[in-house]
Amino acid sequence: MIVKGGSRSGAGYWGKHLDDTTRINESAEIVYAEGVEGDTPKDILKEYADMAKRSRVQKFLYHMIFNNKGDRHLTPAEEIKAYKAAAIKMGLEGQPFFIVRHKEANGISIFTQ
Repeated sequence: MIVKGGSRSGAGYWGKHLDDTTRINESAEIVYAEGVEGDTPKDILKEYADMAKRSRVQKFLYHMIFNNKGDRHLTPAEEIKAYKAAAIKMGLEGQPFFIVRHKEANGISIFTQ
């Protein structure tokens, strides 16, 4: 498995990116969410942006990408476990997050605040 990640802003961009099933994604679905109220990636990202407006934080998202390598794919339970282990190492434990599986690449995206 290949893991990439980085701090981001631009909730509008990421919401549109995940909603775009005509050019970019064949499909995009939330497979797990914790500590958020929205039902769609766009709603949750707007929720993150609204929370950030009450602070001076500019890059309020952490976007983590788990790309599967070869035929081995993580189960949803393994995805959650992998994210939580990474979150502990990065000091993001307890932060709201959601996992999106989208068919742009061979993997998943995780957005946390």
